[in-house]
Amino acid sequence: MMDETGAALVEAVEPYGLLPLLFMGAGIAVVVVLCVFILPTWRKNLEAQQEIERIKAEAQIELERKREERKAADAERQAQMDKERAEIDGRNAVTTEGLKTSIDAMRATLDRNNALLEGSRSGSAKMGETVEDTNRLVTEIHHVIVK
Repeated sequence: MMDETGAALVEAVEPYGLLPLLFMGAGIAVVVVLCVFILPTWRKNLEAQQEIERIKAEAQIELERKREERKAADAERQAQMDKERAEIDGRNAVTTEGLKTSIDAMRATLDRNNALLEGSRSGSAKMGETVEDTNRLVTEIHHVIVK
């Protein structure tokens, strides 16, 4: 059947000369070259591009995974620092409260000592008056006896 088709083609082109037959042969040769050499190369190029895209996608996924791991590690570190800061703040609050209590106790002691000192001054002033009165009386008695 192929032989009959080829023979029919040659008979159909024969009245026009050899030139159309050569053009047709060249066209068939170009199609064969395209099919044999260019299409496989094009297919390999397409497969290589797909492989590159796959590798890029995998690399992007890996970058996202590492970014998420860093975010999780950062969040964990931040939580640990917040916990430590809360513990330090608690200790500082206890220390501050202790200092306030100590200051209040010192103030109460100072007020008590000031009150005792004021009482002592008052007592000393009364005693001074008593001593002056006693000295005056002794001096008067001394003047009465000596006369």
